[in-house]
Parts: sequence; C-alpha cells; structure tokens
Amino acid sequence: MITALGLAKPWTWSRKDATIDVLDKAVVIVATGAIFDRVLGPNARS
Repeated sequence: MITALGLAKPWTWSRKDATIDVLDKAVVIVATGAIFDRVLGPNARS
C-alpha cells in the first residue's frame, strides 16, 4: 500500500534495507502462524 501511494520506492533501497524489510516481514508471518496454530490449531480447546 505504501508503494502504491508513492510514499516509498523499495527498488531504490540498498541491499541491507531490503534484507531488513524481508526479515521483518518473515518474523511477523512466523509469529502470526504460531499464534494462529496455538489458538485455532487441532489441539485448541473450544
């Protein structure tokens, strides 16, 4: 959304900045998946 609005241009980022951005998103994805599995997984209590 930020890119679509023209507020950021990730293609101009350094390799370090792009790596940090990707790792940050990966952490959020893994944490969300772990929480989802814990709350709604097969062993979750109803």
